[in-house]
Amino acid sequence: MRFSAVLAGLGSFGMSNQLPTPRLRSTSHPQQGRAQLSISIPEESLNSSSGSGDLYMQIAGPSDFPWTAFGMGSSMSDATIFVIYPTGDGSSVTLSPRRSSGHFQPSYNEDVQVRLVTEGPGIAGGIITANFKCYNCVRYLSSIDGNADWI
Repeated sequence: MRFSAVLAGLGSFGMSNQLPTPRLRSTSHPQQGRAQLSISIPEESLNSSSGSGDLYMQIAGPSDFPWTAFGMGSSMSDATIFVIYPTGDGSSVTLSPRRSSGHFQPSYNEDVQVRLVTEGPGIAGGIITANFKCYNCVRYLSSIDGNADWI
């Protein structure tokens, strides 16, 4: 997935200055057998002089996959990866931020602060979905070339 293609979908979450978190304005379901990523960058995050700010993300994929993930980085080495998977009883979604160290299983990254922003099961109609806020995650975008692939 090209970064520019992801930026084209930034309108997936609606923003409001009066709301503490954005509300989902529109959504689409992934094609059969495919994962989907949507990102919203609040204007205040883009205009931050510190180069930091929050991101709102949605990851969706087929619920029969054991997990679905997307990573931010130009290569596997030192990438920030977000993994979603069903809870043990299949009733809701687990979101796990991870750090990659090359072509090895990524490890949990406690430095990346995330919070699911929607209620409900997150698994319906054969689709698993996680809508979440990633605190101070705009900084990870600076390592991505505008033409680089997401992992």
